[in-house]
Amino acid sequence: MRIEDALEQLQRVQNDPQALTVATARIACEQIEPGLFPVLEAAAIPHWFDAATLAALLEIDLGLADHYYARLIAVPQVESFKARNAYNVHEATRLAVRTCLAQEDRPRFDELSHRAAECLAGPEAHQRIEALYHRLSVDEPVEAAAALEKLFQEWHRTGRFGPLQTLALALDELLAGQWLQGVARARALVCVGWIRGGRLPLKQTESMAREAIALFVAANEPQGEADARQLLGDTLQTEGDLAGALREYQVFKDIMRRLTRLDPDNTDWQKDLSVSHNDVGGVLQAQGKLAEALREFQAGKDIKLRLTLLDPDNTDSQRDLSVSHNDVGRVLRAQGQLTEALPEFQAFKDIMRRLTRLDPDNTGWQRELSVSHNNVGGVLRAQGQLPDALREFQASKDIMRRLTQLDPDNTDWQRVLSVSHNNVGSVLQAQGKLAEALQEFQAVTDIMRRLTLLDPDNTDWQRDLSISHRWIARLFEQQGQLAEALTEREADLAIVERLARLDETNADWQQDLTDSREALEALKGRIGAD
Repeated sequence: MRIEDALEQLQRVQNDPQALTVATARIACEQIEPGLFPVLEAAAIPHWFDAATLAALLEIDLGLADHYYARLIAVPQVESFKARNAYNVHEATRLAVRTCLAQEDRPRFDELSHRAAECLAGPEAHQRIEALYHRLSVDEPVEAAAALEKLFQEWHRTGRFGPLQTLALALDELLAGQWLQGVARARALVCVGWIRGGRLPLKQTESMAREAIALFVAANEPQGEADARQLLGDTLQTEGDLAGALREYQVFKDIMRRLTRLDPDNTDWQKDLSVSHNDVGGVLQAQGKLAEALREFQAGKDIKLRLTLLDPDNTDSQRDLSVSHNDVGRVLRAQGQLTEALPEFQAFKDIMRRLTRLDPDNTGWQRELSVSHNNVGGVLRAQGQLPDALREFQASKDIMRRLTQLDPDNTDWQRVLSVSHNNVGSVLQAQGKLAEALQEFQAVTDIMRRLTLLDPDNTDWQRDLSISHRWIARLFEQQGQLAEALTEREADLAIVERLARLDETNADWQQDLTDSREALEALKGRIGAD
């Protein structure tokens, strides 16, 4: 290509960044070998390529593919992909070339994507993600959504945390590029919301859930709508909107009731119905409606008991039953029925112990085992059995330390670790080990400050931060450091006042407000008396 022609091409597209990127890549290819750009287009379809991949994409023999491979790796926009012992088109160029090809020659784009899905498929996680990535781009939306849901559920059940995060990255790319339509886009939005959890700002997750609901409703996909309603309910509850969360969970439950009536033998739908009961119960408990919450939790537990009787070896059913034991235990504890709550928490722990022995690498199960230790320890602490309680809390903390070392950016794991620090500190304080207790409480404050800076709209994190201030204040008061205690009490009150204003129906927040005000006034009275 003559330099004049190249300059003319660049001049024509200088105000279009995508076209400029493609034109630059085209010129680079032509300088190496005329006619090489269509090969680069094929190489830009997948995330990586080697000679065998090129042979499959272009349907050519391996000798010619080796020739093209040697030419492509000399193109400036191509770089080494060491993780796959291959090469890839630089990300910005790859995305621009893919988009341009889809706009200008959709049949060729679809054909190359189908070939990529076939030739890059395999049993490894990265192969399954890559194949699904291409299927989502070109398959019928309903088929693509079903394949995505199946893969997500498999990895979610088995605690495949790393592959799920990689899957979310692939979905991010497809969503940002507007590659997905209808229920495929809706399912991708829900899956990213579930995978990312606290890593995304709540307002972003809320927007994603609402878009997914609209898409599922338009496609008349009730199961998908139910999933999106649950995601929205989770998000609203974390934002402190209990009334909004309850509405979404109730719609979730209503949908699952209708579906289970249509097919009572569908165990997946029965499971989701039980989850909807748990979600509704969680909001009712937060609103202080403990008797109503207990009825919902018990309804969910009854369904799960039936499912485990149908298939006692089903680990998913066992895990789900453990969650119901935990939920029932939490309400009984809130009602002051510690003797009745302890067997529920112990059943939760026993199930999770059995499951984690079966699969120690399941990080989801490890996290729940940690929670079960905390809950058992909480009852033992309330019963005055401090050494036993400390062992439970320390076991919880040890698990969460290991998990957070695997992924320090996992905000959910960081939060559970903070709860474990707080619980350990509470027992140490009761045992008179104040310096050690202070270290635990300060670890909580450090974690929760980092999390609340990430997303100030997360009311769970805000409340946890206020609780950490409360514990440190009590410790300072116990040591006679009243000025330091006053600073902590004021920080606590500032947070709980903000939360209480958000939702007057949140019984926990209103009780926090009353308790914090009374504690601050008592401290001021003590300071005045001194």
